[in-house]
Amino acid sequence: QEDADCVFQVSDFNFGDVDADDELEEVRITGLPAAGRLYEDNDGNGAIDAGEEITATGVDVSRAQIVSGALKFKPDADENNQSATPNSAYTDFNFQVSDGANFNGTDRTMTINVDPVNDEPSFTVTNANVTVNEDDASATPITGWATLDAGPSDEDANQDVERYIVSNVSNGALLSTGPSIDANGDLDFTLAADANGTV
Repeated sequence: QEDADCVFQVSDFNFGDVDADDELEEVRITGLPAAGRLYEDNDGNGAIDAGEEITATGVDVSRAQIVSGALKFKPDADENNQSATPNSAYTDFNFQVSDGANFNGTDRTMTINVDPVNDEPSFTVTNANVTVNEDDASATPITGWATLDAGPSDEDANQDVERYIVSNVSNGALLSTGPSIDANGDLDFTLAADANGTV
């Protein structure tokens, strides 16, 4: 899924051989993915360290590495199947299999699908310091106080920020209601009578 590694298993490579006793012993990478990064996580830390990324074809990965969970694919940050062409696979790569003595000379394709996850919305305050006069009921709402972001570009098209929860209001006695932020980023509150100071 999005922002998570795909860990390959021996069974993912659909090995078959006319010799019943033969098993998959090696995988040779013959074509690289167009998106994301294929790597051998030999230290198991989930990070692509120096020398671990597969950046060229012809790299052989042993059965032992696959069994240990070392062969992994890491999608690019915040990307999924909808990032490039909606309703299509995220990417793929080509490989050949070996029984330890011979590689099959035919390239096979490993198709990779990346399911989306819902990222947290965020906001940017465009007018952080607001000054109003005491008892001025016309001072609010403050239009465009914040710019709201539903998430990465693949989420902006079909998601909206519905509301924000305001908490930890200091010196709240200066207000009789609020503060609140609506879905348009407008800040609203009602001043307490004859009160002044900083919230």
